[in-house]
Amino acid sequence: MARSLYRDQDLALPTPDEQAPVSQAGLWNNMLFWRTWSLLASGLLVMLALHLGAGAWLPAPLDTLVVINDGVERPAWLLRVDGSRQQFKIQVLYPQKSTPQRSFELWLLTGKSQPPRSLGLLPSHDAIILPLSADNLRLLPKASGFAVSLEPVGGSPTAQPTGPFLYQGVIVAGI
Repeated sequence: MARSLYRDQDLALPTPDEQAPVSQAGLWNNMLFWRTWSLLASGLLVMLALHLGAGAWLPAPLDTLVVINDGVERPAWLLRVDGSRQQFKIQVLYPQKSTPQRSFELWLLTGKSQPPRSLGLLPSHDAIILPLSADNLRLLPKASGFAVSLEPVGGSPTAQPTGPFLYQGVIVAGI
């Protein structure tokens, strides 16, 4: 019975001449285009993920606490280094006396192979916030300490200490 149903229907397949024309291969139907595009898009996504995620692989910014003692081992200045803001706050704990023609200058001691680097002038009273350059922030973990010299008003004219270090700084926390 099933055979008789199929015989009655016209099951003839169209000849190649009668088939619908195949559309021309355009950009949307081009497999090479899609493979290239997906490869480029994947590469860009990987690069973006690496770029955005690079911060997660870097060490956290430094937060360091330094106490600079005066000549009789009293804490004279307290330095709080904020690596994320690239600055440090200097607070006077025990005021030091200097002449009006002289200023206290803070130095980063980077080791015997490199000269000390000036970090700025220390206040005689109150507290101040000073910027910390990216170079000095990078050198901070390798620093052998901090020191203070007495310089002409406005700081050392030679970018190096002009006299001996009067006070030394001790890193209490951080790094």
